[in-house]
This record gives sequence, C-alpha cells and structure tokens, in this order.
Amino acid sequence: MEGHIFGSLLRYASLVRQVSICQEARRSLRAKWGAKALGPLSHGLPLCAPHPASSPSPEGQDARRPRSRNPSTWSVEDVVWFVKDADPQALGPHVELFRKHEIDGNALLLLKSEMIMKYLGLKLGPALKLCYHIDKLKQAKF
Repeated sequence: MEGHIFGSLLRYASLVRQVSICQEARRSLRAKWGAKALGPLSHGLPLCAPHPASSPSPEGQDARRPRSRNPSTWSVEDVVWFVKDADPQALGPHVELFRKHEIDGNALLLLKSEMIMKYLGLKLGPALKLCYHIDKLKQAKF
C-alpha cells in the first residue's frame, strides 16, 4: 500500500513539474511574441493544464494573477498568487501566513530572509527560495 501511495505522489510531483514548465514556456512566449502567440495550438505547443497555484484557496477566495506587473501596487491576494506561482511545492503551504501578516506588494519587496524566518516562521530553505523569487521580481522591469 505504501509503495502505491509513494508512486502516486511521484506521479503527481512529476505532473506538477510538467505543468510548471509548460506555464513557464507560455510566459516566455507571451513576453517574446505577445498574447497572440498563445492560441490553442500556436507554434505546435499544446494547451497547458491549469497551474495548481491558480486553483481556489481553501477559504473559497480565488487566487488570481496580479493585474499589475508592478509589485508595489499588489494587494495581499496578489502576493498570495505570486508566492504560490513562484514555487507551489516549497512555498504554497505557507501562503496563509502572507494573509495573516497582511503582506502586500510593498511589504513583500521589503522582506529579508531573517524576517521571513523569524516572523513568518519559515525554515531556511523555503525562506531562501522566497528571497530568490523576490530578488528576481525586483530585477524585472515592470
């Protein structure tokens, strides 16, 4: 029984990784060619399955992509979406902390690893991963 459950978990992890790679490819195409490049079968790419991070949260609130690319304008829910999308496996389980502590876009940009570990209670690994994604966000031109 344990082998069956473990095999199912491995297949699920593989599916999540494939969907993440597909989503990243779509973002790259959108950035390079614009939204028209994302037709159902454009350039021979199949449609992607919905990203697990875009599913509704347990409270029934819809996690949605931020309307603005500028993180300083993001709401708490926009930050929740960003965190889930950045790394669903490592950071997804911690998104409720961002709601609890009311971390909006401006607060997200101010976070440092020490603060994340001390006040949000994340372990070093997830804290460093989050800092990496925040740094990438700061470097992006919006």
